[in-house]
Parts: sequence; structure tokens; C-alpha cells
Amino acid sequence: FLRVPSFPRRRESTGVARTYAGSVSQEREQGVGQGMLTVTETACAELKKVTDARALEPGRLLRLAVPPVWTGQGDWGIVIDQRGAADIAYAHEGATVLVVEEVVADSLANAVLDYKTSGVPSPRFTLDIY
Repeated sequence: FLRVPSFPRRRESTGVARTYAGSVSQEREQGVGQGMLTVTETACAELKKVTDARALEPGRLLRLAVPPVWTGQGDWGIVIDQRGAADIAYAHEGATVLVVEEVVADSLANAVLDYKTSGVPSPRFTLDIY
């Protein structure tokens, strides 16, 4: 299991636009998708707590990121970012708690983002890929 050490701000774009033909932003309550990344109820609830505790500026959200966007330790992380046109949004209690680029969500179609408190050295987000 990988640990998300912190929630750094995403580096600003170099000006290269990302365009995905036919992409549509979608809200997914609890993250149960069809062929997409699954985000558990526990993870959604914890992401909501993090979002509320950080009092993010309007338009800022938590994003599941992979390299090259994620520059921290490990293969993935959660960063503070803005919503993009090609994002899938995961909601909890009516609020968006996480966004993931559609191409990343597609590549993680059999993965589950969870928040675990038992069986790990300390509470953490985990990304299980099946």
C-alpha cells in the first residue's frame, strides 16, 4: 500500500492545453463507476473531512494525481488543484471531494481508492489495483 504523505499544491501548467474529444465531467456519488476507478465510501468521507479542514479557496479541489503531475514520493498522490474539462468528479454528501483526469480514471478501471485505519501502521489512503 502506498501512503499519501501530504496534500501539496499542484505546480502550475506550462501552458499546454489538455483536450480530450468527447469528454464530459461527471459527478459520481461515492465513486462507484462503470469501468472507472472506485472510491470507497470511507475514502469519500475522509476526503470530505480533509476538504472541510483545509478550507480550500473557491474553485480548488483535491485531485488524485500520477506522474508527471504528481512529483512526490510513490506512484500517486493527492494534490490541491482546479477542476479540468476532462475530469471525473467524485461526490460525497452533495459535495465534490475528488477529481481525477478521465484518462487516469480509465487506466485505474480495476483500482479502489480507500482510506484504511486498521491493518496499516497509521491511517492512510490506499490505492489497490486489481
